[in-house]
Amino acid sequence: MNNTKKSKNLRIKKFFVLFLFILIFIFLFYDIFLVFRFINIKRINYEIVKEFDYSISNKMYSYSEYRTLIYEPPPNTQLELFNPRHTIYKTNSDRFRGREYSIEKPNGTYRIILLGDSYAFGLHLDENETLAFILEKALNEKIRTYNFEVLNFGVYGYNLKQEIERLKLRGLKYSPDLVILWTISNDIEDENRIREIKIKILEYCNKTNKICDKNRLDCQARELAFKEALNNIDQRLKQIKIVLKELEELSEDRNFSVIILYADTGSSNFLKSNTQIKKYLGLLNESSKKYGWYFLELNNKIEEIPLKERIVSMNPSDFHPSPKCSELISEQLFDFMIKNKIFK
Repeated sequence: MNNTKKSKNLRIKKFFVLFLFILIFIFLFYDIFLVFRFINIKRINYEIVKEFDYSISNKMYSYSEYRTLIYEPPPNTQLELFNPRHTIYKTNSDRFRGREYSIEKPNGTYRIILLGDSYAFGLHLDENETLAFILEKALNEKIRTYNFEVLNFGVYGYNLKQEIERLKLRGLKYSPDLVILWTISNDIEDENRIREIKIKILEYCNKTNKICDKNRLDCQARELAFKEALNNIDQRLKQIKIVLKELEELSEDRNFSVIILYADTGSSNFLKSNTQIKKYLGLLNESSKKYGWYFLELNNKIEEIPLKERIVSMNPSDFHPSPKCSELISEQLFDFMIKNKIFK
């Protein structure tokens, strides 16, 4: 009887020890798992990733001479891509998409700078399909009082801080009359955090001699940084307030108007139900009223276009606007400008 009891107690102790060992193992390797699960070990050698880790194409972006920007499109470059559709990108000598513009603003010219990320840049779109091109064309065809120029300062992966920095470092010398800041939900990301996550993944690949998929590295790091920003939304909004205040000071000093454009072609159900994104929209609206800016939110209008027609790629995680969506946004933006008498 005693032997049976002792045997039972021993089995319980062994089970308990095993359970503790498994629990400790999970905690010890949890961080490694979080990093490792964002690595698709298939294609590219670590050294290639380390050499250039920001772009979907090595020729599409290069490191900037301005450390706060980190990277920009290279100057005077033409790049032809075929996935998900045939597209040609051209940049000018000042590292933004489109034709050359004189630094000095010609007489009778109303100059607009479009800030934003890859949505504004026009990823997967030819030049004549981008919002900047379509809007410039519409303004010049329908309003004869000015010669309109719309400069496309959009850059893939930029957040609000980088966009305002690029305006300061490259845009202000063009003497804009109006700045349109096209923002979407993932602009709440912290660019420094994105880079930290990339470095951790790259260091892990290097130490373990693993092969890292560069094409997924940027997207997965941004996905994780976006989730972290959502979980710490109040802290991120405090930081975004500082950036918006900086834009207000620039607009006062250089005497230009501001339109905050929120047009996100992503999942409408997510955007409608997410309380953190609603907080971000609330901050944008509140700041616009406070600083005398204009705020235009187009998500409801965009939803009138079926999802398959409003995005370019069939990739379920790629929601970049289609040419049809660019046209709709341009039409709505044009009508908004006329209604609010932007061009006095």
